[in-house]
Amino acid sequence: MDIHQGDDLVFEVSSEQVARLWVVKRRRLSELYGTLPPTREFPGTEAVREEVGRTLGKELKEPRH
Repeated sequence: MDIHQGDDLVFEVSSEQVARLWVVKRRRLSELYGTLPPTREFPGTEAVREEVGRTLGKELKEPRH
């Protein structure tokens, strides 16, 4: 059945008393690299950190409702 440590198992029992088993493979994030095409150029780690900081700062300044 190709079940390995870290895989998830999904069981389903139908109203007709039929049991089904699915094996859901876990994938490493690094395995997904390149699966989606980039929509823009990567600006660099420092630019991303600055943008996240600005966004978080704005959220902290705004009053919550």
